[in-house]
Amino acid sequence: MSAEAIGALVAALAFCVNGWSMLYLARQTKAAGEQTRVAVEQAKVSNVVAAVSANDDVMSSGVHVHERVPESGSAGPWTDYCRQTVENSPVLRHLLRAHPTWWPHLLSVLPDHLLQADGPARVPAPGGGQGVA
Repeated sequence: MSAEAIGALVAALAFCVNGWSMLYLARQTKAAGEQTRVAVEQAKVSNVVAAVSANDDVMSSGVHVHERVPESGSAGPWTDYCRQTVENSPVLRHLLRAHPTWWPHLLSVLPDHLLQADGPARVPAPGGGQGVA
């Protein structure tokens, strides 16, 4: 085999390896993009759950204060606010159902029908990949 033939063979082999390397790099880039998208979605859900948990804490503390101070004039509006908020938040209802012992004071002012299970399309589980309302 001549030197020119060996050179052409090496060049063809290098071209094939380069092409394979580019395709593999594109595949890795696609996987990295997908992992980034999933991580961002998980962070969004985690942030929403953390915010809702903090909101539950505030509402439960308010209800507890009104139980301790019955002469408080804002107990009625506060209870109405808590009911309205729970009624309009699927994520909040999901957390209250999942962890009833975490916010017992808040649960004490809510009607039972608010904590009945919603359809799965309305209440996404944290990390479930669906949008959060």
